[in-house]
Amino acid sequence: MNAALLSSRASVRSCLFALLTILLVLCARVSCLAETTASSGATAITSLPYPITSPGTYYVAVDGLSVSNQTAITVSANNVTLDFNGHTLTDSSGLSSSSTAINVIGNNVSIINGQLTGFAYGVFTSGTNTRIENTAGIGITYIGIYSVAANTLVRGCRVLDTGGSTGVVDTSAYGIVATGNNLRVVDCDLLGFAPRPGGQVIGIAYGGENGQIVNNRVAQCNYGIYVSSATAKYRDNLCSACINIAYVGAGVDAGNNH
Repeated sequence: MNAALLSSRASVRSCLFALLTILLVLCARVSCLAETTASSGATAITSLPYPITSPGTYYVAVDGLSVSNQTAITVSANNVTLDFNGHTLTDSSGLSSSSTAINVIGNNVSIINGQLTGFAYGVFTSGTNTRIENTAGIGITYIGIYSVAANTLVRGCRVLDTGGSTGVVDTSAYGIVATGNNLRVVDCDLLGFAPRPGGQVIGIAYGGENGQIVNNRVAQCNYGIYVSSATAKYRDNLCSACINIAYVGAGVDAGNNH
């Protein structure tokens, strides 16, 4: 019995040591990635509002940055990468806000790894070739992501608890709205909408040509995915708890939508 007990204890110690080694390696890798971002010539953002007027890589260096009914970051330069490093930008003015968290004017802009909360608009882009990836709009009061430009890619994003703005005339709430051609919305989650009285909710609304809406989850809307163009396609999407119609418009149902 004593030998078996000692063997069991040794096995537990061995497993704990292996687990500790794995955790140390993972922490070292995360630290290395953060240091690489900060030391690779990228520009740190430590206060708001912040204008980006030159090409390059920028990163949000601290958490808790906020504005009150202002645009937080305006990207007017081309060829910019904006990496939030998991940090959050907040508009503290409440439902009366009409502000935009990120206003993209330049072309070839990437926005990654962020969280936006309290703004009327999460990301607005009029620049071509915008990439918005792994970014969350939580508590955006009107439109989570809004693109009026061509070739926008939205991938791996979350738009949660949207709606209620008194700072805009429209009483409705929207997850993603796009009017430019060649939109791609891939692997996104949109749910938890709360429009003002009389308003409606659309998870994804697309009015451009040749778009692709693939593998998204949309819930608690009047209309899950609305596609007005006959050249745009949607497939592998899941819409649930839609009050009116899950899929509506002239878009091509390419299959496996539920």
